[in-house]
Amino acid sequence: MYNLKNKDLLKALWIGIPKYTCNNEEEKQELIELYEKHNCIPIFLEKELEDDYFHYYENIMKPLFYNFKGLYDGGKTISKVDDWRSFKTVNERFAEKIIETKDKYEQEQSNVFIWLNNHQLFLVPQYLRRKIRDSNIGLYMHSPFPSSDIFRIFPYRNAILKSILECDCIGFHVYEHARHFMVCCKRVLGIDNEIAKNGHFIIKYKPESPVMIRIGHA
Repeated sequence: MYNLKNKDLLKALWIGIPKYTCNNEEEKQELIELYEKHNCIPIFLEKELEDDYFHYYENIMKPLFYNFKGLYDGGKTISKVDDWRSFKTVNERFAEKIIETKDKYEQEQSNVFIWLNNHQLFLVPQYLRRKIRDSNIGLYMHSPFPSSDIFRIFPYRNAILKSILECDCIGFHVYEHARHFMVCCKRVLGIDNEIAKNGHFIIKYKPESPVMIRIGHA
């Protein structure tokens, strides 16, 4: 992504949650204009929603994807439904902003690629695919993917896997992380993988749109 941007082969836009809290609408508009100068598009969340979202990410998602099983032994934290709903809501907000941005900039650039980073946005692919079925969606994992023994503890494992498989391409740092993901797809969803001629792994979640798995740096 960085190399393509530096070679002026595409215009890269970044969408994310700003760390700065706005006190009023005027301040928010000033911040939007400032970010736009750097090709950045902010998503503003209500404080309670943002707190619940990051609580779920830091205390459930992050330990899960680093194979930290001990956190769930108490049986209470992982099933806190309100925070899962907040996680879903924030992912929906990201999808809405991505679609809005895509519609705006597609007039300037015909080929629009959507590239998501890490497990904070795992539910975004399914929300995107419902609205824009022909989009090119990629996801890169900057963290490990848990083993199937640990991942199967997670109550929303099916929702996570099905959403990830709405991507056209999924990237992992090393083979071990990709292997964990493919084993999870097999043991949780019953989906096999195969090796393509170019060496990439292919998962046929939907026959008409196979998912390519790439190993190495994005």
